Amino acid sequence: VIGLGAIGAMVANTAVELGMNVIGYDPFLSIKAAWSLKSEIKHAETLDTLYAKADYITLHVPETPDTKGMINASSIKTMKDGVRILDFARGGLVNNEDVLDALNSGKVSFLATDFAADELIGNDKVICLPHLGASTPEAEDNCAVMAVKELRDFLEFGNVENSVNFPKTRIDSPIPANGTRICVSNNNVAGVVSK
Repeated sequence: VIGLGAIGAMVANTAVELGMNVIGYDPFLSIKAAWSLKSEIKHAETLDTLYAKADYITLHVPETPDTKGMINASSIKTMKDGVRILDFARGGLVNNEDVLDALNSGKVSFLATDFAADELIGNDKVICLPHLGASTPEAEDNCAVMAVKELRDFLEFGNVENSVNFPKTRIDSPIPANGTRICVSNNNVAGVVSK
């Protein structure tokens, strides 16, 4: 398991419960996350150590400049023959061209992902699932509640949060019960407000 945050820790613990020998790697492992891990989970000091030992590699890291394309021809060379790769974190973590080459050579047995790029679809060694993490009933409920709270916050106080086309705006004092507040949105150009 690469990345032992909230999701990676749950995956690692579940794998232990399924009887798997689990090795994890996370250079930024928090104390809280460490406390949540089962004691049977082994710690890899480096990615190369994990790559050399793992039959299954599952990714649970954000896509950053350091992790983008982390599964590539170079890293695949250090992996066990027949490794199986699971990527349900970010599509950019895997270099699809390199993984397809490794699938064709047999170095990688299969790839399971929910980032169904055109080049992956139809390959019998690739399982492409729909990317639905944000479409769970809980996520839909949370989005609806958040939208109502943010709309109410705007109407009652003039605050703007998470807008696509407007900067975040916080107004510290509430609108007086018997008063009115005027907000002027403008480009930051000298003289616009006075006009």
